[in-house]
This record gives sequence, C-alpha cells and structure tokens, in this order.
Amino acid sequence: MSSLEAAETLLSLPLFRDCSRQSLARLLPHVAARHLASSEVLHAFDAEAETTFLILDGEFELDLGGGRKARIGGGFLGEEAGIGLDRYQATATALGPARVLAIPGDLLHKLADETRSVLPALLESLAERGQERRSRDRAATAGGTAKKQEGARILCGWLLATAVPFAVFFLLREAPDIAGVQTAYLLAVVSSAVVMWVFRLLPDFVPALFAVLGIVLLNLAPPEVALAGFSSDTFFMALSIFALSVVTTTSGFSYRVLLWLLRLGPPNKIWYNLSLFIAGVILTPIVPTANGRVAIVAPFFNDLAGTLGKDSCANEKQRLAVSALSGVSLLSAIFMSAKSINFVIFGFLPVQDQAHFQWVHWFYAASVCGLALTLLYLLLAWLLFRNPSRPTMSRELIADQLRILGRMKSAEWASLLGLLLMLAAVLTVSVHGVEVPWITFAIMYVLLMLMPPQKEKIRQIV
Repeated sequence: MSSLEAAETLLSLPLFRDCSRQSLARLLPHVAARHLASSEVLHAFDAEAETTFLILDGEFELDLGGGRKARIGGGFLGEEAGIGLDRYQATATALGPARVLAIPGDLLHKLADETRSVLPALLESLAERGQERRSRDRAATAGGTAKKQEGARILCGWLLATAVPFAVFFLLREAPDIAGVQTAYLLAVVSSAVVMWVFRLLPDFVPALFAVLGIVLLNLAPPEVALAGFSSDTFFMALSIFALSVVTTTSGFSYRVLLWLLRLGPPNKIWYNLSLFIAGVILTPIVPTANGRVAIVAPFFNDLAGTLGKDSCANEKQRLAVSALSGVSLLSAIFMSAKSINFVIFGFLPVQDQAHFQWVHWFYAASVCGLALTLLYLLLAWLLFRNPSRPTMSRELIADQLRILGRMKSAEWASLLGLLLMLAAVLTVSVHGVEVPWITFAIMYVLLMLMPPQKEKIRQIV
C-alpha cells in the first residue's frame, strides 16, 4: 500500500473525523500495511499490546476465550493498544490471505487523548464482540492506579510546599551568613515556589505570582517595585511574542514549514540534519522558550527517525537528535526574542541603551558570535558523527503528509502575516518611530480579534 492510499484510508475513517489534519499527518509515517497468510496469527491472547490493526482485506477469527469465537471481516482489531491496555484480550487468526493497516498503539492512544471521538469509537468496536466490559474494567483499574500515584505526588508536593518554607525560615533566620530576617523571609517564599515547580502542582506562572504576592505581603519590597516588570515595555513584548508563537504552533503552520523544508532539498542525510537545524533556527526568534521550540521539533524528529527505519537510521539517529537540539538552542542568545532571560537582560540595560539595542541591533551586535557558533557546530557535527549509513525518506510520503494537511487554513495565513508584519515593523523602526513592544502588542490584539478558533489557546498563554 502506498502512502497515498494509507492517507486516503485514514481520512475516510469515521474514527478520525474530529482529528486535526496536523495529527493525521504526523501519524502517517508510522502507519504500515501488513500482509498475512492463511492461518497466520495477527496477535495472540495476553501478548503485549503494541499495535491496533484496521482490516483492509480478508477475514479473521477472534478467539475470546471460554469457547467464545467471533468472525471479523472489517473494522479494527487489537483495539486494546489504542485504549491504553498492556495486553491483548483475544487471539486474532487470519482465515485466509488478508491485509491490514498497522497503527502504533501509543500514537493512537495519544491521539485519543487529543480527540474525544477516538476512544469511544475503539470502545464501541470492542463492544461489538463482547470485550467492552472486560477491557473497560482493566482500563479502569490501570486508570485508578495512575490516579492514586498522581494523588500521592500532589499530596507530597503540597506538604513539602507548606513545610519547607517554615523550615527554611527557622533554620536561617539567625544564621551568621544571612543579612537579616528579611532575607530569611525571601528564601522561604522562594523555596515554596521552587517546590511547586518541582512537583508540578500548578501551572508554571502561578508559583511566580505567588512569589510576587509573598514579597509584597511580607513587605520585602514595595508593590511598585515588585510589580514594576508588569508595566515595562519588555513585559508587553514578551507577552505578545508568546501569543504569536501559540498561533504559529497550534495552527499547524510550523509543522507545514518543516515539511516544506524537507521537500525542498535532496533526499539524503545531510539535508535531513540541515532541515532539523534550520527549522530550529527559524523557530528561535519566533518561539521565546527553548521548551516550546523542542515541543514543535521533537515530534518531527520522531517522525523522521521512524520513517527512515531502525536499520538505516541506527547510526544517524544521534546526529539527527543533535541537529534538532542545536537548532532550537544554539542561537538563543543571538535573537532577543528567543529566551525569556534575554528580555530580563534587556530590562537591566540603561534606558538609552534599551532604545539602541532593539531587536535588529541586538541581532547585529551578536551576529558575529552567532556565525562563529554555527560554523563550529557544523564542523564538529561532521567530524563526530560521520558514518556510512544512507537513510532516505520517500518524497511521496512528504507529499502525502502535505496533502493531508490540505490548503493553508486561515489560522496559518494569520500566523504567517503576523510574522511578516513583525519582521517588517522591526526592520523599519527607524522610519515609523513606533517602539517594537507596541508593534508586537498590536499584532497580538489583531490575532485575538480576528481568530476565534485560536482565542482560547492564546488566552491560556497570555
């Protein structure tokens, strides 16, 4: 089966009717057709559930245990992998020559977490042959264990977040190295926030707000000093760029650009590595956190490594990983909008220097260092990761992924327009005289106003 046929099959399934085109495009490289001879076992009872199968041709006998058997001529088999169970609950045997489409269970389970229609469809498929209750019971048991572990983590985290600041204060308030009781108060507040971050008790921004609130309530700093950052130009620039990065990511535009890059160059390992590196560099000035850039590039790296195959990619996978990581992190200091700490450093500069070192002049001043880092990286990558492997990726597969994505949606056009407007405004700041933070803030406002499908996702960030 060609990738085009696999793509058309996925798009025709009611199971995926609510899935985003981007999710289906990511799934396509991991889907493969499998041919079975008569009496060949597709999956055995109590075997590890790794794959869910879609029957394309042929019939299967399903041994449910206890003398119960069923004859299946279409639909899904091995749904256990897709709903998150560890073991298959039946044995499936081909009654004649058959053909199935194999879908990795972990990816299907992840898709079920993102799209509500997937899990009910898989459970309904199980229910048709009497496996639903047993599978739901085992799924409920596994879910209950996970919930207990999650509850223990949260309980332990809150106990420490409450006890640690008191311990820090009483142990350090009279220490000779502490300047005074105010310092002990500050360390106690910071220690509680750190525990909240370590145990992931709350969204990342909430402990930071707690620390600001603690500083104000304990009179460690006046409110106008503690909250001064929220009224600075730097804050509004960071806020606006975060919103733009959310639109770029959630719209699928960043993934489309990665596919364009891969399709643009020759099908060899040099271009694959350069594609990952270039994609990371392109995202560096757009997405202001390294974690955000990794979240965008990592799935593409996994797709690429999986498509190339275990044998052909075994020697090249390390270099691909280094290319992806270097692309999203190597030039973080070169672009002012690449990291939150850059905005902090920018805020420390005198007012006259801030007026001079806007986005373009920051890049200009750091460009020599950036060029040196890039050349050294390329040289070291070539020296350290040379190998004889020749992995290739089908251009037809890339074309089919783009076909699944379809034409650019309004959200993608909006993200592209926002990026171009920001770049043009930054480059012409000496002409129009409007400061960059307010330009980016205006772009964010337009995105919030004109893009209803993306509003909630942007609001979660801003």
